[in-house]
Amino acid sequence: MSGDDRVRGRVRRAAAVVVVIVAALAGCVLTVSLVSDHGRPRGTSGISSPTPGTAARTSPATKPVPPTSGTAGTSPIGAGVLSTITAPPPLIVYPLAGELGAFEARGDQGDIAGTFSVPPAFAQRWGYPSVAPDGSKVLLGNGVVMSIQGTDIGDIAAAGLTGAVWGDDSDHICGIGASGDALVETGLTGAAQVVSPTGTSLLDVLGCSPEADRAVVVEDSTSTDSPSAVAVIELSTGQVLASHPGAAGIVTHDCSLFAEDDAAGVTIRDVASWQVVAQVTRQWPSQTPNSTSVAVAAAFSWDGTRLALAGGIAGQPNDAVWVVTWSDDTTLYQSQDSVQVAQGSGVVAVFPVIGSSAFVLVESGGVYMLGADGGAQLLPG
Repeated sequence: MSGDDRVRGRVRRAAAVVVVIVAALAGCVLTVSLVSDHGRPRGTSGISSPTPGTAARTSPATKPVPPTSGTAGTSPIGAGVLSTITAPPPLIVYPLAGELGAFEARGDQGDIAGTFSVPPAFAQRWGYPSVAPDGSKVLLGNGVVMSIQGTDIGDIAAAGLTGAVWGDDSDHICGIGASGDALVETGLTGAAQVVSPTGTSLLDVLGCSPEADRAVVVEDSTSTDSPSAVAVIELSTGQVLASHPGAAGIVTHDCSLFAEDDAAGVTIRDVASWQVVAQVTRQWPSQTPNSTSVAVAAAFSWDGTRLALAGGIAGQPNDAVWVVTWSDDTTLYQSQDSVQVAQGSGVVAVFPVIGSSAFVLVESGGVYMLGADGGAQLLPG
């Protein structure tokens, strides 16, 4: 099966304007949060060593139904924006399967905190909304920034960004400037700062980390050996810290690790040195008799120690999700159920939890928290 037929399972860059999560996430990325630690990846210290294998799950839960009343937002699209969320961040926020433009939020104990939604027609016109990593804000496709409670707090439309992604501080946004060749960082009011005019066309922004003072972009390559290059740019100075032949992938929230899909599986590299630090392969039965296909990278955990992979057919629910410790290629969790893909979001429904190695997984049977040991806890509601 060709790469185009496989789900490009990315929690694409925590917040692309028109295609939102891991991912990234691609590099989140819709991302979610559970605790308030916004620090850099902590490594493996203090994380228990789980037993390899498939984790068992508890019984399915009833699919949540979005409420029909709540607080209308104050954005230009008016009462069509609806939020029933009153809890403060950090929050776990993820798209509701089958509900275009609708998200569900949970508090730090996993209890349902309400929903946020925009009219489906708005999502179809402007693209899927994207949620800040800590669950506090939503970036709409027309550039309006709203609080998760549904109030209008900013507008970045004047910055003229494409490919916009949330910074890992949840207060800044990176994207490609109107010229097409400059990385731009902006605050929530659209006060843009041109970080780096690269002189070459930018194709994508994979990650934006004000905390680590860098971003990772894909740009046209001047080399005849590769049509594109992966560049690391220092946000404060605009300096290109590193540039390597490569294409789209996903990155950790601090832009330190890069995962790319290839025919053999997933290759993980140190972004600065481009050194290969691990290779991970998981296979699932393909639609072709007596053959298998290779799963693709979906999302890094927030602390960078785990990698979620997805196997499935583009445009259909995924057949499996794996969560592995990439450093020793240990499977912590494998889903046997069909995993729901959020309608219109373009992302696999697996989201990193801020400040930890955990993920939230939205499946046909309910919403699960995948802990550090690979155990899957069915969340209430």
